[in-house]
Amino acid sequence: MKLTSEKLKSLIMEVLDEARMSKYDRVMAILRGEDPNVDTIAIMSAQNPMAKQATALDNEYLKRDLEKAAKARGIKFLRVGGNFMGIFEQSVMLINPPDKGVVDELNRQFKQWGFVWGEKITIEEGNDKMVFTMFSIDYKNDMGFRRDPGSHQVSQVMDNELMQGVPSDYSYIPKAGQGGPGSKVGKRFGIPLYEDEE
Repeated sequence: MKLTSEKLKSLIMEVLDEARMSKYDRVMAILRGEDPNVDTIAIMSAQNPMAKQATALDNEYLKRDLEKAAKARGIKFLRVGGNFMGIFEQSVMLINPPDKGVVDELNRQFKQWGFVWGEKITIEEGNDKMVFTMFSIDYKNDMGFRRDPGSHQVSQVMDNELMQGVPSDYSYIPKAGQGGPGSKVGKRFGIPLYEDEE
């Protein structure tokens, strides 16, 4: 590809737009299928293996190790957080992972029970949406995963306004804070993969 002055100007504007956009706005644009550079995402954590509360120190090492593992595979990510069944954890949104198999490997490496997969579909020209599926790892086999029973494929994303006052089962943008994990909860978002989350 030849880099023309117009192409260079376009790339610079793209970087500037991204820099101006808050992390929350960027995450929401990706989740709504509005980012033209993102076709797939996966949301997962390395913390609290098998949904059992780990120590703060263990969780910090697990978070770092997952981020190193993603970088080693050339997968970009954004840091997000979550509160699921009352347990706080730091997670990542993997950007354009090559396939679900790689995410399966990472979940097995960090003993996670599952992950959210998002894939962009085009409804009509100029109208893209992400469709999300909750997958659970099939630990009875060396590889493989399935849609988690009771979950639904959805394209709905709930924003900060809709998630206020929700006591558990939400994701958030981490912020600096003193004190417990609840002090680090920034703007919230949610994907209603289970009926009782709608």
